[in-house]
Amino acid sequence: MTSSKRGGGAPVQTRMLALLFISGASSLAYEVVWTRALAAVFGVALHATTAVLIAYMAGLSLGGLVGGRVAPRLRAPLRVYAALEAAIGASALLVPLGLSAVGDLYGWLHEPLLDHPALGFVVRFLGALAVLIVPTTLMGATLPLAAEGCVRRGDGLGAGAGRLYAANTAGAVLGVLATGLFLLPALGVSLTNHVSAAVSVAVALVAVALVGRAGTARETPAEPAPAAREARGAERPRRRRPAPAPGNAHVPADAHVPADAPAPGNAHVPADAHVPADAPAPLRAILALAGLSGFVALGLEIVWTHVLSAVTRDTTFAFTCTLAAFLTGIALGGWTGARLSARAGTAVALFACQAGVALSALLSFAVVRWLGGTALLASPASFDAAVAQQLACAALPMLAPTCLLGASLPLCLTLAGRARSGPGQAVGRVLSANTLGAVLGCVASGLWLVPRFGFGKAAVVLSAVALGGALLALRLHAPGGAQGPLRLGWRLAYGALLVELFLVLPAASTDWFFPARGAEGRVVFHAEDASGIVDVVEREGVRTLVTDRRHRWGSTHPAMVQSMLRQGALPLLLHPRPSRIVEIGLATGIQALPQLRDGRVEELTVVEISPAVVGAAGAFAGHNGDLLSDPRVDVVLDDGRSFLERTRRRFDVIVLGLFVPYRPGASALYSRELLAACEARLERGGLVIEWLPLDQMTFDAVRSVMATFLAVFPHVEAWEKGHYLALVGARGPIALDAAQLRERLRGLGGAAGAGLRDPADVVASHLLGPAQIRALASGAPLNTDDRPRIEFMRLSEGPGYARAAQSLERLLELRAQPAGVAAWPEAEREAAARRFLARGRSLRGALLQARGRHRDAYAQFAEALLADPGDEIARGEVARYDEALRRSSR
Repeated sequence: MTSSKRGGGAPVQTRMLALLFISGASSLAYEVVWTRALAAVFGVALHATTAVLIAYMAGLSLGGLVGGRVAPRLRAPLRVYAALEAAIGASALLVPLGLSAVGDLYGWLHEPLLDHPALGFVVRFLGALAVLIVPTTLMGATLPLAAEGCVRRGDGLGAGAGRLYAANTAGAVLGVLATGLFLLPALGVSLTNHVSAAVSVAVALVAVALVGRAGTARETPAEPAPAAREARGAERPRRRRPAPAPGNAHVPADAHVPADAPAPGNAHVPADAHVPADAPAPLRAILALAGLSGFVALGLEIVWTHVLSAVTRDTTFAFTCTLAAFLTGIALGGWTGARLSARAGTAVALFACQAGVALSALLSFAVVRWLGGTALLASPASFDAAVAQQLACAALPMLAPTCLLGASLPLCLTLAGRARSGPGQAVGRVLSANTLGAVLGCVASGLWLVPRFGFGKAAVVLSAVALGGALLALRLHAPGGAQGPLRLGWRLAYGALLVELFLVLPAASTDWFFPARGAEGRVVFHAEDASGIVDVVEREGVRTLVTDRRHRWGSTHPAMVQSMLRQGALPLLLHPRPSRIVEIGLATGIQALPQLRDGRVEELTVVEISPAVVGAAGAFAGHNGDLLSDPRVDVVLDDGRSFLERTRRRFDVIVLGLFVPYRPGASALYSRELLAACEARLERGGLVIEWLPLDQMTFDAVRSVMATFLAVFPHVEAWEKGHYLALVGARGPIALDAAQLRERLRGLGGAAGAGLRDPADVVASHLLGPAQIRALASGAPLNTDDRPRIEFMRLSEGPGYARAAQSLERLLELRAQPAGVAAWPEAEREAAARRFLARGRSLRGALLQARGRHRDAYAQFAEALLADPGDEIARGEVARYDEALRRSSR
């Protein structure tokens, strides 16, 4: 007597759907958490993130391949599945230890690798692979074992395993939403990893109980049954026998057949079943199709993620919603493909899916463009409404193509099942090929297609690859050539491919994704890389640096130039010997002009993550002193966080420039770990300066950054330039001597352009001293790598200037002069007091102006002029109000 290893039948498969759903949720949580943790080690530069993603997917691909090979040999595959889930949970808890070891090793190699990006990519890939290889290989092997354990040969492989795949992907949707919206903000990285590990262990325990009730173990008989011997004997001369009939095409030659099994020819075909007309297809061609589908999916995900962030929102929450919408389409498609595989000609359906992917990828240009100009993007009333809005906006361009991509995998599984593969082996091979294709799609799109051709042309190329997959699928259906309507389909697809490659591709542009620029101006520079879209736009003689069509990083407008020069001058005024300075973030480079003019500066290191931004800086050469050609300037293409943690250089001043604090990974630029690395890289008497954009942060986030600074530096001060706040960290008090300030202003060269006339102008921009910052930061939580609070802050809807006004008003309540001014000569001290008072009045006038209280604003500006007739802000605003009053009285 023998017992079938799939004896549980449909009830077992139903329970496995639930288990795989939960397992998929924990797997996506692992991916989010581990990617974030590895980014803290390797950085978030393009090569680093690509290497980490490839290592993760390579482990999944290896697991699918190994799981597929092992599955047919197991007596109880579901018991092994349960063991794998438990091992995943255990290995997840060991990942932080691996990160620590790899991080220490990488620290020794970082500096030499800066000049060898290709070698650096390999080192990062190997480091990430060393950390992730065990858990990801185990994860990749789970689905083949589940298929081997609960998909009966009487079921179509695409239908049975396709449902398992769809359930697993649907769980991934839950995992990404739960992790990105709730777990990481509430628990942090470590606890989220622990919760995911606990879920994996729980899945293992439930799976053990399920196996025990279903009795899925099989015994190996001492002697094969006669029917089995006959079947095996008939299959021995494989090279001479004709192709098997569809009924037994997927039964392995050495498969164990129970004694009471029907004859091999109709072992899995019910009497009333519909048998698809496709002949068994070559396995290599099927795997190639699965790989092409994965290639296109990952490539399109990269394109859509970036263009949607430029059209809708680019917050961490928005990125979470975009990924969830992508996976939702894959899950729905997987379920649809599972049903479709049992009802239609599989290869023809696969042809239709791939052709549909190609068409819908092109249509996404129009959908995204429409989204950019629609009222759907109006400010939502609440956080929940913002999440729903982002999910809807992401689903509109992505749902159709991702459904078709998701449906392709079960169809490939059906074809693979007819090519002499058992369930586990077929699932393992197809999933491995699909994941390997995704790896190649990630590399090709992120490192070559987008940087070389841009997002628009990359989308067309990926559409053409999908059309190539459609033609291959049709060839599988009719190896000798399509007939009748299929011949017409072949010709149309082939013609469409030629049109795409020779007509559409040369004309394609990323501009197709966006509404017309209108009055924005003439584009004088354009470049794209996997970090985003970079433009320099000129209008009425003013050039502006714009990234992702939404963020403006400076311009040549006189007021903006003055603001950036003031930003660059601050470290030169506060530090007595700023010979070595490092700036994290290049932007226009105008802020570096005072540093290039100061004779004390011997070396300026600029770390920039985007090659496109470095190229754009050349368009501002007339305003940034052509810094890219200055021999004292060293431009490093790297993630600023990674550079500061790994470099062996030491600096007198470290400047952390303006960043977008709510974007994915931005919390690392405000973390305690980064500030500690900065402190370790400072020379004696060194300063760390970080600029905060008050219009893009909540007041609680500002307090959190202040508390984080205080956790690292004994002395912290705050300076302002309008709605931008500079936190200055030092190991001791910062000396401000009037005579020394005057000398530094004289040597600066750019002081006049920065609006700094004398020492009184310098201290007028002082906002808070150490005592005031301690009072504000009291009770505020720290921002750390484990608790990345800044990027998960929930910004209130409304204009950024209103948010900045609210924060600045609260900061002005504690505004105080620097302590050192008390020791200045009386004349200097009185001038500083008048200038300080005038600046405060001007700032309060601007706040009242933002609220529409123009009469009160005018009064504040007038008082500022009384205190300091030379106050530029007050003088300009009073003149504007007076002119408006004269016009209204005419």
